[in-house]
Amino acid sequence: MNDFLNLTSLIKKEMTQEVPIHQQIKIEETTSPSSSERYAHFLLADKHLRLIIDLCRKFASSSLEKVDEEKNETGTTTTLYKRAIEYIQQIATTMDLPICYRFSTEDEKMKAWLLHPEKGLTIFNISEISEEGNSLVAIKVISPARTPLGRPSFANSLMETRIRSLRKKRYN
Repeated sequence: MNDFLNLTSLIKKEMTQEVPIHQQIKIEETTSPSSSERYAHFLLADKHLRLIIDLCRKFASSSLEKVDEEKNETGTTTTLYKRAIEYIQQIATTMDLPICYRFSTEDEKMKAWLLHPEKGLTIFNISEISEEGNSLVAIKVISPARTPLGRPSFANSLMETRIRSLRKKRYN
């Protein structure tokens, strides 16, 4: 646990400050033939984030790659991970099922990113982060978005469609 705290103290020394990014994220999406897995590839500046969502296991994981030839921009890692979480949230809401997202890294810079209050900690709560051997692991359960009535938002849209069709039948 001391290593965990020591790493936290290194954060302020090694990390760059977040700067808003004006470039659009490119997203490539595919689905497995069985439709139980979704794949998304997010591209921004010098970084590529690959996301896999297994709907049967209700599980998601990702990997981040840096392309050396591309121009380095600050804030791309945080932007890509935030967009990945939004994407998982959309799938969770559409499918009306919680999805467990697991982030794991042994890389020292990514550990520092994960524990930085303006970076990784804007995505994960400190209570979701733990040490596993040489890795820092964050596990976030992403539940379907709910409306004030407690139903998933897609259920409301289905209900509204049904109500409209009943009204049309009633008044026609």
